[in-house]
Amino acid sequence: MAAGSSKMAAILCRRYSNFPLPPATLIRRFAAAPIALDQELLKVLVCPLSKEPLRYDVSANILVNDKLRVVYSITEGVPNLVPESAKLRKPTAENARGPPDN
Repeated sequence: MAAGSSKMAAILCRRYSNFPLPPATLIRRFAAAPIALDQELLKVLVCPLSKEPLRYDVSANILVNDKLRVVYSITEGVPNLVPESAKLRKPTAENARGPPDN
């Protein structure tokens, strides 16, 4: 655990010592819960590579550029939009076939 996490753990243990859940359970629940991005911020965030809007995947807590299949991580509510840190998303069965024939 990071120094900030252990400090938060100590605060939680003191504050919720009489809470029905054990402090360790509270710490795991708070640590596992991703910090949601502000909707106003999402309106202005764009991919630094293509300048296209990014889609926020709430379940994975990532920002996605569907056109380039690039994924940007979010750490403690802060998006990491450094292109060198981005990861390529594997093609799914749906988009692996390519565009439909017209």
